[in-house]
Order: sequence, then C-alpha cells, then structure tokens
Amino acid sequence: MAQRSSIVVQGEPKIKEALAVAAITPGMLCEYTPSAATIRKHATGGGCAYAMFALEDENRGKGVTDDYSSANIVRVGVFTPGDEVVGLLAAGETAVVGSYFESNGDGYLRVVDTDASWGAVSVHSVIAQSREALDLASSHTGSHHIKIMII
Repeated sequence: MAQRSSIVVQGEPKIKEALAVAAITPGMLCEYTPSAATIRKHATGGGCAYAMFALEDENRGKGVTDDYSSANIVRVGVFTPGDEVVGLLAAGETAVVGSYFESNGDGYLRVVDTDASWGAVSVHSVIAQSREALDLASSHTGSHHIKIMII
C-alpha cells in the first residue's frame, strides 16, 4: 500500500483543537472530554463515538506517521456521513472492502462481527465502512492505515 499523505481523503471536516492527554497518532479515533477540555483516544471499545479522527499536524510540517505528544495541542477532524478518511486498524484484525468498524477502545478501529440481523451489535457503535482491504491477522509490521467511509 502506498504511503498516505493526509488523513482526509474526501470531505470537509470541522477542525477542532485541544490539549492531548496522551500521545495520539494521526488516524486515531478520538473523543473530547468536556470536563477537562482535552482530547484523548476513544476509550470505550464498542461504545458510541463521533467520527472524530486525529489529523496530521501540517501546521508544524508533520505527516501521518508523526505522533502528537501528551500535553501538546492536537488537531482533529469531525467527519460526516459520506466523508472518507484514513483510520487506524487494530492489530489482529482483517478487513475486507465493505467491513464495518467500531471503536477498539484504544483509538484504533476493529471490525464489527455482524450476521444477517446484526446480532447483539449496537448499531450506534458502527462508525465507518471499509473502502479497502487490510489483513493484520498475522505478524504484520506494515501500516495500520486503512481508508474508510463514515456512515
């Protein structure tokens, strides 16, 4: 897979900035913590989430592989349905084109294991659908970046 140059693939996200409470990698699913006015990695696996992803810090000449440090200002994009973004797939996951994703609880995305009726999956946990395939099930040392469409 070619090196990504931007987290935003298609769309016009609303850009927000706040203090990061831990290191955050561009492409991570994030959440805002109003009580502290900070941004952190989305922390609830399978929980409801806004489509808020950390963006590359282009204002400082940083790329998609350059992490934000804790206690620095992080830029995030809030995306709407139909927008395309580059997210981060959790280790051990295998996505095919059309896979659905929810939060893994650590800023990464995991594939939602669905059946014809969606089983016990909360529809509110589903954030995006895969636009490409990526297999991280075996020992994988390459990129975790995957193109997704917000739903």
